[in-house]
Amino acid sequence: QEQAAALAERPDLELPLYGHSLARTVNGARPATAHLHRLPVPGRSLPLLRALGIGADRLCGRPRVFHALDYVEVPVRDARLVVTIHDVAFAEDPALHGPRQSQILIERTRRILRQAQRVVVPTATTAAALSRRNTCRRLPVS
Repeated sequence: QEQAAALAERPDLELPLYGHSLARTVNGARPATAHLHRLPVPGRSLPLLRALGIGADRLCGRPRVFHALDYVEVPVRDARLVVTIHDVAFAEDPALHGPRQSQILIERTRRILRQAQRVVVPTATTAAALSRRNTCRRLPVS
């Protein structure tokens, strides 16, 4: 929400928000200049969208850039994907999530990073851990 609010302050940007879900909206607060695209589409259907060749970007107004958060494998077809990776603790210490869940998150993160054109991390420590883990090809990290 904070990121959306910050981006919404820029008059040169349109801000479509992907909010499709079967779940009820917990906090409906959003910037007045943002447009929330919300249909009753379950999050678990994202792999099906990919199989059908439908990108999540198509479902939220076809933006040129689509931002996704780590651990959420959103199929993006036409937009440039920017992904924020908050940490890779699951890979650094598999005991934190358990070996099976850690492996799932490692594989999911690799797939997400293969799609991404840009990676955003909150700290230099996360950037170093991501690089150390050699999870994908070299990407610009901010």
